[in-house]
Amino acid sequence: QNDRTQESRMEKSRKDGSDESKEMPVLLSIRDFALKHPFMSENSMRWLLYKDDPGLEDCLVRVSRRIYINESKFFDFLKSHTTKEDCSVKHKKKKRVRKLKPHSKKESRI
Repeated sequence: QNDRTQESRMEKSRKDGSDESKEMPVLLSIRDFALKHPFMSENSMRWLLYKDDPGLEDCLVRVSRRIYINESKFFDFLKSHTTKEDCSVKHKKKKRVRKLKPHSKKESRI
């Protein structure tokens, strides 16, 4: 009978369009986020938090000293901060320029 009541609750929630999984966001700690998404290391995540970019605070849930990241909001944040110009810019290596030392007075006399 418990299975029937659970099924009826699930059917009601489907009819209402209020699915519980849609309401609960995926919250991950910084370490868990870095493990799940290896393109972003734990240190790079902490650097982003340190820089405090505008809009990043909306992706975070702070509980005491712990910081949790709302996964879907974070990816929306990344999409909004990535432009075509950022992707198309090619980084060139800077040529290293050697500074010449001025001749000493002794050398110039000879």
